[in-house]
Formats: sequence, C-alpha cells, structure tokens
Amino acid sequence: KDQQKIFNMGLFETVEPVGTPVGVGKLSLSLTVKEKQSGTVSAGIGFSNRQQLIGFAQLAETNFRGMAETVSIRWETGGITGRSTLELGYVQPWLDPKHTSLSVQLYDKVFVRFANRLNDQVPVGTTTTTQDNRYFEERVGGTVTVGRPFKENYRADVTLRADNVRANPLALDSTNSEILQNVKIASLGGSLVHDTRDLFLDPVSGYYHSASLQLGHADIKPIDPSQLTVANQNVFGSSFFAKTMVELRNYIPLRGKRKKLDETKPTVALRTQ
Repeated sequence: KDQQKIFNMGLFETVEPVGTPVGVGKLSLSLTVKEKQSGTVSAGIGFSNRQQLIGFAQLAETNFRGMAETVSIRWETGGITGRSTLELGYVQPWLDPKHTSLSVQLYDKVFVRFANRLNDQVPVGTTTTTQDNRYFEERVGGTVTVGRPFKENYRADVTLRADNVRANPLALDSTNSEILQNVKIASLGGSLVHDTRDLFLDPVSGYYHSASLQLGHADIKPIDPSQLTVANQNVFGSSFFAKTMVELRNYIPLRGKRKKLDETKPTVALRTQ
C-alpha cells in the first residue's frame, strides 16, 4: 500500500522496494524511485468553421520547488471573439501533516456558445438563408478548494466559487437572443469521495464513488432591457440554486488483480453518473 500511494502521487516513473536482511525475522526495506519529467510546455493553433483561427500556449509544473506543488498557466487568443483568455492554477497538496490540500484556480476566459435552435433557416424568396446562432460568454472568476483525506481511502473537499458572466450576442436573431444573460454567481460546495483504485491513471481493480452538493446564488440580468417580456420576466432577477452529482465507477479485472504496479491486465470499466 505504501508503494501504491507513492506511485499514485504521479511524480515517479518507478517505485521499487528493495529488502535487505538485518537479522532473524528482520528486513530493512527501502524504496528506489525514478522521478518523472514534471515540467511541460506546449503551444499550438487550431481552426474550425465555428471559432475560426485560435492559438494557445501552456506552461505547467507538477513538482514545483520539489514539493509536489502544481503551477500552471494557459493563454489563448484569436477565434471569432478576437479576445485573449488566461487561466492560472496552483495546487498545494500538503498544507499540514494531515495532508490538507489547497487548490486555487483563477480565470478570465471566453466560451463560444450556440443558440437553442441549431438549424434556424428563414426562407428568402426561393432560397434559404441560415441564421448565425453563435454567441459567447466572458467568464471572470475563480475557485478555491480545501480538502483532506480521512480514514482509509476517503476524502472530503469544500469549494468556494465566484463567477461574473457577460454574454455577447454576435449575430443572434431576436428569438434566440432571449437566452442571453449577464450573471453574477457565488456558491459553496462540498464533496465526498471513496476511492479504492489500485492506480489512479490506469486502474485495473477497485472503485471510485463520489457525491457532491453545490449551493449558490445567481443574480441574473438581461444584456439589454428590451429582452424583458411578460413571458420571460421570471428568468431574470435574484435566485438560489442547488446542484447535486453522484458518480459511481467500478473496475473489474478479468485476470485477477495486479501483483506488480507495472502489470497491464484486461479490465471491464463501468460508470454511472
């Protein structure tokens, strides 16, 4: 189990135990490890009819200061919005001897969305013109998560989230533009996980069960006062919300459990969410 826990840190390519007899019924045990490459740099460009030309660059380090901390930065520019986005992340896995963790995510980014009618077509004379149903959301905010393992294979986390969302209609028609909203969101969530997988990145046996609850408040406003109608006035304003999720995963080895961590075996994976 110690070998498995060290390997699941994701910092080492190999974790091999070496035993040396030191007396009758006694063994001196040491673990020989080989570190992984922990820093990555990536960049690229992409093109699609929906979003046009996009470029990105990303830098990440999963063993910052040699203390298993993670720092990351991602920058993206271009697309139909012509706007740059930025995401920053930091994870401190062990704030104290009880392995309390801290995760901070900050972002200023854009999501390209599509209206509720994906195939809007309006006849013009004897031809058909397809309407542009794209719009985008600017999201500025972040999350702070504090968590701690307890007992055997259990973990609990608490997450505080704040978002400021602004929508840009691009070229939506008057019907689809009713779905656009400017929203300020604040929420507090909690989650509980029971995880018995042998290896997190490549499980052969065990299960992963999680349940989460998020309670929040949203202040929803139209992007244009002309959007307000008798039919949709209940959509806007101040409201409280709750979001729940349960996820169950089960890994069934077809040829028995691993005897060594580097063994590969056929497995059936089941997932319900």
